[in-house]
Amino acid sequence: LRRGHSQSKLANKHTKQKSILYFKISKEYYNIDNKKALIYAKLACKEAQKSKIDTLIGKSYYMLGIVNNVLGNKKDALKNHLKGISVYENSGNLSKSADGYYYRLGLKMGVDNLGAFYLTNNKQKEALKYFKNSLELYEELQDDFNIASAKVNIGNVYFNNNEYGEAIKIYLEALPVLEKVKDESNMAMCLINLGVNYKSIGKPVEAAKYYLKAIQFFEKSSN
Repeated sequence: LRRGHSQSKLANKHTKQKSILYFKISKEYYNIDNKKALIYAKLACKEAQKSKIDTLIGKSYYMLGIVNNVLGNKKDALKNHLKGISVYENSGNLSKSADGYYYRLGLKMGVDNLGAFYLTNNKQKEALKYFKNSLELYEELQDDFNIASAKVNIGNVYFNNNEYGEAIKIYLEALPVLEKVKDESNMAMCLINLGVNYKSIGKPVEAAKYYLKAIQFFEKSSN
């Protein structure tokens, strides 16, 4: 009996590792060969379901959603994102304990993914809803890096909706947090977007100010 139990435990460990590795392979192929990325995401999901580990199942559904979206399989993408979120919501482990943190983080990633899905499919109202939800969830976790990222995402939606004043307001809120967490990619985007938004409301001097700040940031980053 003990030997059988040990073999079962070992098999489950191997299943877990296979899921993790298929997931990694899918990420490597993403943007290089998305058809292959989809194949490996499906394999990751299959092994994750065998392992019965919620965090692996949720992550693999998210990857399926992201890759399907890039491939133009919009219905499948949305279905996979919602399945991933459902895994975390139904896990029964969203407490504020140390273990619960990873489940709550997984849920927040899913909400973020949905926002990005709607944004890339020009559904601004839905994107804004999920990005705002994501911001609230990251604030609950006191996750500064993702708080700043969520604010940039919200600013992008406002910009797409021609709500330049709202976009400027939230980009300005994001700037000090981006600086604090040293998120260079979003920092550069935020400075440039501030310039674009100020230009859009007829404030060329302010626009130039933030374009110059972006240039100074790039020069500082390259040193």
